[in-house]
Amino acid sequence: MLRIMSGMPDQTEFSLKVTGSSMVPTFLDKQSMAWLKKDAAYTPRAGDVVFFIREDGAFVLHRILKIRKDGKLVMNGDAQTWTEVIDPAQIMARMTHYVQKPGGKDRSADSFYCRNWQWWWRKLRPIHAIWARLYYYWHRIPYKLGIKKDVIETSAE
Repeated sequence: MLRIMSGMPDQTEFSLKVTGSSMVPTFLDKQSMAWLKKDAAYTPRAGDVVFFIREDGAFVLHRILKIRKDGKLVMNGDAQTWTEVIDPAQIMARMTHYVQKPGGKDRSADSFYCRNWQWWWRKLRPIHAIWARLYYYWHRIPYKLGIKKDVIETSAE
């Protein structure tokens, strides 16, 4: 991925299927699509979602929670209670728009909806752990009542 990214010309936009649950409820595991733009002139802003590389080589799509006075960025997944600090040079691309689930609405990262959502989400960060637990259990109710069934893939012989 690093080789692909470094070979891309500036201002190139590409799509990424989101995997993992660190950005729930903004992104849903293996359902959401994010469009990212490689932009050398990008100036990080609190609330932006960026694609960056960790020091261990892992690629991550997380939100900028805040910018420290020394210029380092405090990163946080929407469903996480912990943060990590990165250097702005670790940013590979910024999110320009996304679709939360197949057939869903295409939302621009700079739209009023997204800016409002990220502002409130950052302000309510102290209750993320409680909200995430409630979200999980709320979505499990149909399965517990037998209305929906977990899909188990089996091979047909």
